[in-house]
Amino acid sequence: HDKDEPPHLTLKDDSVPTSVNLAIYDGPEQRFCPAGVYEYVENDSGQRQLQINAQNCIHCKTCDI
Repeated sequence: HDKDEPPHLTLKDDSVPTSVNLAIYDGPEQRFCPAGVYEYVENDSGQRQLQINAQNCIHCKTCDI
């Protein structure tokens, strides 16, 4: 995927990664993806947020639940 393409990976609720996955489980999605698609980065206010690097996706289906 090109960097400027619309992402094919989307979230139903974009609050879940930080309020549940990161807070309770330390963000497992950043570890299970072999291509580094899911990454927690610090935003302007110093809080961590999930960044989806869809251009890295290799369609391995690891995240397909």
